[in-house]
Amino acid sequence: LGDWTQSPDPATRDFSGTVAYRATFDFPAAAKGRGAVIDLGKVMCATAVVKVGGKEVATVWCAPWRTEIPAALLKPEGNVLEIAVANTWRNRLIADEREPPDVEFAKAPYPGGDMMLSYPAWFGGGLASRPSKGRKCFATWNYFTPAEKDGAPMPSGLAGPVRIAPSRR
Repeated sequence: LGDWTQSPDPATRDFSGTVAYRATFDFPAAAKGRGAVIDLGKVMCATAVVKVGGKEVATVWCAPWRTEIPAALLKPEGNVLEIAVANTWRNRLIADEREPPDVEFAKAPYPGGDMMLSYPAWFGGGLASRPSKGRKCFATWNYFTPAEKDGAPMPSGLAGPVRIAPSRR
């Protein structure tokens, strides 16, 4: 558990997408028909999907990062928990801006970034290959000012601690 952007590995630090965390836990209160409350702790992302035993419990997208787990999904031993955390595209796009440009942009007539002038010859399997081999994404809009391109990435990931407790219901 932790902030992906603190990783020394660029593939992890610059990642944008979804990561699934899995763990197995016992819940003796399930034998008494009790549900649970799961508190994800600190979540740095856009959404977190919580599943127990392969069944989706909830999608949480803001603090408090917690939800109820119905008693019907719990058993006394061997519960499989999955938390799929998704972040935004921001970190990958910023990382791509460290690579040489391979699309021509111009100032847009309205605020918020720069617009692509035309699709490059390499786009869509054309005759040329993409010149910037380190870029992972393609966007028709450049969202970042020069200051943002050199800025810190947006914290992402599941820092926890993840806690499961019997429901009070």
